[in-house]
Amino acid sequence: MVKYAVGIVGCGGIASSHVQGWLTTGRAEIVAVADIDLAKAEALASKFGVKRFYGDYVEMLKRESLDFVSICTWAQTHVEITVKAAEACVKGILCEKPMAVSLGEANMMVEICDKHGVKLAIRHHVDFIQFTYLLKTSFQKGKLVDLY
Repeated sequence: MVKYAVGIVGCGGIASSHVQGWLTTGRAEIVAVADIDLAKAEALASKFGVKRFYGDYVEMLKRESLDFVSICTWAQTHVEITVKAAEACVKGILCEKPMAVSLGEANMMVEICDKHGVKLAIRHHVDFIQFTYLLKTSFQKGKLVDLY
């Protein structure tokens, strides 16, 4: 089975969720992580046994042969990181929500990924929407309820 090389940009709280998600597929290996706070990068790498960590994601993109990149940074940085990752010819980018801070930036992200043949996905979840919460708790109690 082919294992895909994954890099994580941004090593704050949500990054662990991305790492666990990639590892759960059984088809991904986290080969490097990057964060402007090198201590955060080192801590995430240590937690998951990742061999390489960087204080600069651009350096990571240059040095590593990545198939996928997860972007786990603040929304204001998503467009810049997406552009750099697409230009580095990764196969796909999983970007944390929100996608961008403006429609123009979101469009730029889509356009640059299309130009380079990169798949772009935005991670959204609905854990705290009332409907989802009621459905989840109903299943946990072993019963269905009228949600409307």
